[in-house]
Amino acid sequence: MRQYFTSFLILLFSLPCFAQVQLKPSIGLVAMPADADSICPIQTFTGNYNNVGIAEGDTIPHFKLYTVNGDSLDIASELNKGKHILLVTGAYTCPVFRGKVSKIHQVASTYSDSISVFIVYVVEAHPAIDISPYSGQVWTTSQNQSSGILYPQPKTYLERKNVVSDMVSAMSITVPVYIDGPCNAYWNTFGPAPNNSYLIRRDGVVFSYQGWFDKAPDNISTDIDSLLGIGGGGGNPLNGIFTFRLDTDTLLYDLPGTTITIKGMLKNNSSADVELDIIRMNNNLPMGWQSALCTDICLPPWADSSYVYLYPGDSIPFNFYFYTDTTPSTGNARIGFSNRNVTNNRFVRRFYANTTSMVGIWDGGPVLDNIMIVMPNPAFEKVQLLLPITWSNSLVELAVFSLEGKSILRKTLTLADAEIELDIHAIAPGFYTAIVSQRNGQRLVSKIVKQ
Repeated sequence: MRQYFTSFLILLFSLPCFAQVQLKPSIGLVAMPADADSICPIQTFTGNYNNVGIAEGDTIPHFKLYTVNGDSLDIASELNKGKHILLVTGAYTCPVFRGKVSKIHQVASTYSDSISVFIVYVVEAHPAIDISPYSGQVWTTSQNQSSGILYPQPKTYLERKNVVSDMVSAMSITVPVYIDGPCNAYWNTFGPAPNNSYLIRRDGVVFSYQGWFDKAPDNISTDIDSLLGIGGGGGNPLNGIFTFRLDTDTLLYDLPGTTITIKGMLKNNSSADVELDIIRMNNNLPMGWQSALCTDICLPPWADSSYVYLYPGDSIPFNFYFYTDTTPSTGNARIGFSNRNVTNNRFVRRFYANTTSMVGIWDGGPVLDNIMIVMPNPAFEKVQLLLPITWSNSLVELAVFSLEGKSILRKTLTLADAEIELDIHAIAPGFYTAIVSQRNGQRLVSKIVKQ
């Protein structure tokens, strides 16, 4: 009898010695959703990401999510393994999230013994054609257009899974990616934000929350070191000096209906940190135009200020967008760059955009050679294809294809001038490729966005 009792004690003390995690009531799924399950309506949120979600010091609710392949994350079971957890939300159409994937991998590798890192895939931040949940209007972003990351807001769970599959493959993501359920319970509960993060203690209590993951001055490594008791905190003094370099002219010309981009670079050449405010001081735009600030985060047109934190040696691009309409006009805006802690370290610049000066010399086509301009773009009813002036009085073939390569339209035209009017009201919303070809083999290619 004593032998059996001794064996029982050995078994008892060999079990994990931490208590089972007690979380708040579940918001998660009971089983993996069906592919055909519809995505629930998505509410627009234009508030402050730092003021939503679950507060530091609060216990999180239980949830269960799944990967594309059906692997599950039961957050209570995961916490019961004894590690702390870092949850980072993301979406493929969020340029900020894409820029943080390398940092997520770095954290997962550096702290693998103590921290389990997971990505939670939520609603698309900047869907193509559809309304952005963070602006209430179509906000595709120039980064997505140039990178070809053009996905509409998924309407079913399968469509969301397909976007995740594309993202994981294209970006070689090794951290597990779990997909929010069709009714976006995680996104609604943990904060409607495109790239926030929660550092959660092994008892299920939020240790730190970041409305933007690892966006200065928040530093996820500092938070993790503090949780693990292995860091000293600290940081550089905030009396660094920044410089602003303009990479384009202050006055740019383009065709009506295009986006005109002023480009520059902010850099901290000092040995101390810089806190920097960027303020749109005035906005002198014609009716139908808008403008927007873009640093590490591209802001919606109504946001007049941005905050940037630069570590020593850091540099960050600055873009200022003029969104013009199809009526030739001019506009300008005055932008201030101000160091919060060094009063004489500041710059004020006025930027100008002009869509009128080229109109008088178009003669039916754009001045730029070998380029086909589509305007307006995006469009609802009709678009104008503006060809090089040398294409006037020529026989051409016009072809329009969907993204999948399906032929939408094909016809032969004799051009009186270097311009084609194309009626697109009957085609479905989406992205299309227009190709205009001459018999000598020359051709012009451009994208058309049908809203």
